Amino acid sequence: MLQVRDALELVAADGSLTLYVRDEADKPEDVMKAKASATVLADGKTEAVALQPAAGGVLNGKGAFKASKGVTVVINLTMPDHKPEQARFKLD
Repeated sequence: MLQVRDALELVAADGSLTLYVRDEADKPEDVMKAKASATVLADGKTEAVALQPAAGGVLNGKGAFKASKGVTVVINLTMPDHKPEQARFKLD
């Protein structure tokens, strides 16, 4: 499932999250020193998922959740030299 919010794009599959971080010119941001986590709210349960940086403005994480309609994913992202950001995605 693909969700887009501002410069963040979230792709969720069962047990997997991929977060794409882009700048204002739609170019991938350097996320190698970023700190990020996700909280997945699914089936009445809450699961914390650490997101690890990868090349090309991508952060990846794995968990035990099912990516189904109505699942909420809250992303906490701190980029170097920036204030922490939070984004909420609802899968459809």
